[in-house]
Amino acid sequence: MIKKSIYKNCLIFATFLSFSCVVSKVDEPESLANFNYQTAISLEAPNSATDINGIFPEEIFIKTPTQTFNRDYQFCLVNGLIYYKSLPNAKYSNPGINEDEWQLLKETGLPFAQEQRKFLVPNQIVEISADSDALYAFDEKGGMYFIFTNETARTTPFLWFQDFGWPERSQLKQTELVKNKRSWSASARRKDVLWHEDIYGNPHHYGTMGIETLYFLTEDGQQIRFTDSGLPADFSRSLLGPERGSFIAENLNASADTMFVINKAGEMYTRLADFDTIGCDPMFFKYTYEKLPQKYTGEQYLSNYSPWALPSEPWLKQPEIKLQGNARLTKHITILQNGRGNAARELRVASLNKDAQTGFYSKQIMQSDSDDWKFVQVPLFFNEDDFLPVTKEGIPFEVQKTLYGKKQEFSYTGNFWKNGKQNTQIQCEIPDFPMSEGECTLFLTYKDETKKITLHPVEIWSYMFRNNPGLDGTAKNFFVTFDYDDLAINSKYPEFDKILKEIFADKKKVLFSSNASATDKYFKLSVKKTKYTFFLTEKNTSQKENATSLIYFESPSMLQYNSASLRLLPQTEISLKNRNLLDQIILANKKYKEMLQTELKIYKKYADNATLSRWGYNIADLLTTVTLLNQINFPKIKNVTRFGSQIMKQNAATYKTQSGINNWIYTHLTELVDLRIDVYQDAQKTLAKEKVAIIPQKLRDNFFEYYSINAKIPLSIQGKSCFEKSPSKIFLMQTNPYLPALCIKINSENPYYIFVELKDSARTIYNTDEITSQNPLELKATFFTFSDSNIIPDEVLKTSKKDGLFYWDGKTLRVEAIDFYGKKTLLFERE
Repeated sequence: MIKKSIYKNCLIFATFLSFSCVVSKVDEPESLANFNYQTAISLEAPNSATDINGIFPEEIFIKTPTQTFNRDYQFCLVNGLIYYKSLPNAKYSNPGINEDEWQLLKETGLPFAQEQRKFLVPNQIVEISADSDALYAFDEKGGMYFIFTNETARTTPFLWFQDFGWPERSQLKQTELVKNKRSWSASARRKDVLWHEDIYGNPHHYGTMGIETLYFLTEDGQQIRFTDSGLPADFSRSLLGPERGSFIAENLNASADTMFVINKAGEMYTRLADFDTIGCDPMFFKYTYEKLPQKYTGEQYLSNYSPWALPSEPWLKQPEIKLQGNARLTKHITILQNGRGNAARELRVASLNKDAQTGFYSKQIMQSDSDDWKFVQVPLFFNEDDFLPVTKEGIPFEVQKTLYGKKQEFSYTGNFWKNGKQNTQIQCEIPDFPMSEGECTLFLTYKDETKKITLHPVEIWSYMFRNNPGLDGTAKNFFVTFDYDDLAINSKYPEFDKILKEIFADKKKVLFSSNASATDKYFKLSVKKTKYTFFLTEKNTSQKENATSLIYFESPSMLQYNSASLRLLPQTEISLKNRNLLDQIILANKKYKEMLQTELKIYKKYADNATLSRWGYNIADLLTTVTLLNQINFPKIKNVTRFGSQIMKQNAATYKTQSGINNWIYTHLTELVDLRIDVYQDAQKTLAKEKVAIIPQKLRDNFFEYYSINAKIPLSIQGKSCFEKSPSKIFLMQTNPYLPALCIKINSENPYYIFVELKDSARTIYNTDEITSQNPLELKATFFTFSDSNIIPDEVLKTSKKDGLFYWDGKTLRVEAIDFYGKKTLLFERE
């Protein structure tokens, strides 16, 4: 028997909402992505065209995937091996080793085990990137390795690592999310740069260890995926690119967590942004949306503990490089830290000057005039493919349309609820929600009046591995801060004015005063300390669809069920000539079933770990509270206890709920897969005796088809129930065909519903040739009750989570609940 739990109730209620178009008070599951998030892609080694500095050059000036440098060393990748030598005027050197000439790094040129017990030694390295005191490398299988080249708080120098991230360390592997990337860059923000300034210019010390961040520019040139040493080793997080993500970059480079991008027209932007500076780490840093004075300098360690101002630094458009004569720009760019603070960055663009001499244009990042770009002549080697299609005459017309794409935003419309009751008089819209990060706008319209509220969503930190939350069928969680002018919460209509003040008054710039969850189909905003919940759906979503239900059935694992590799169409003929196809599909279905079971185990593991982490944290929180340590902000104890509980609670709820939901969904999906496998195996047995086997017409893909086509149950049937004198109705779950269920709507002034879950229904219907009064369909059922208004008669509530019977003979449809003593209660009968 399927476990009856709150998670199951959540899904049943959300499924029911597909028909009633109301919002449940039960929180929607928000989850990890499917378990194969770590499936790595194969990488091809860059060709010699990336060796623009020359072969074993005297000095590397421009960073590429095969040639790079950090504060003290230069690195070249040749035939899959890493060579290195010191930079001129290096601050650190490796004692006893002559580093003035190119030599194999650590004598082998490959990462290898030193102190670690487990270490996957690569066959070759295909990509490298370096910054500050770090070097990062990927092998041909997409796995990452890294090394520090001078003394740090973490390790001794020149010691190879392959485990990355926190709290669970594992090897970062490039996945489909960054397949065919345009570029990537490693970055380190710590002692060399010493501090960064927030949006109001207040400096903040780097701390004691700093942070390493890796940025990946995706294939379309519009997304920037990132991860860092304090996050799980995945690519689930992203940053919004210039011009609200519409800017199509040709290349990206980064240093001290400052990104530098360029497009085909030679337009350039820079921005300092990482997981901490965009506001996602409130357990360890204080944030504020107010302009507050800073009493410490960036050189003072305590400036790290002063509030970091939000929102984070925006993209800064750099002045153009004016081209003259034979001057041309290439896509090869470099940014390097050369001092302390945000302004200590040099920008380089590999180019030809007006006399066609090779070198790079250079300037400091905060210089704002085109005349600040100065050409530095150095030996570089370009191919025609390196050059951007821009000259002194401008950019060709046919290229102009490739400079910008669609903004990386989602648009939602809907309403809000109070105490579970929908307000349809006030229309709500968010036209510009960025799933990655960045502000957006909430519009509330009542009659002829529209109010504007700025939302600042900040992703809630998750310590579990994920795939692509928000876009892969799972939700992404956010803290939200409101900002508005005073007129925004004042209305000429008293009823509207009252609502605005109840929701938003005293919340202007109050840090993380609400929570939100979002996918590409819906946006839900829960306003803390009020009974208001906004629920909006993507504009193209049908009003009869309900995203809270659909999200569960559009995960990558669910969608795979109907793939061509897993199914044969009814009436397909299988002969000895194409029997191998049948064998392959049976094997694929068995592997698919194993995948579902494995995913369930991993979800359960995450749920168990999340619960343990939550309670482990709460115990620590309790101890700091009773000892008054949470009033001390050094070392950051007060900050951890302020938001840590919310973050841990959110993570625990996310994974526990998703584990329960998936257990229910996958159980029913496995029922269909098992039946499919059995039917296909019957065809195998037929082929052992006959020349041809035919896939039966009565094999269906989902429960709705079994009910409506095989069993010929109408989409809806009018009838009666013992609970009401007025007519009742039972209907099929057409919009959720993978649920083995029907729903009874009992009419009254406040309608309520009974969800009827049928057991072993697909196999029973498949094995029944014709359903008649002499051969009726009789199935065991379990019931769950719901209501728009949360008002359900006691006698109906007594049937919730109870078992009973479903009867259908082609004319008569009857549903009965049976109590412990065998007493039957008629829930529905066709009149």
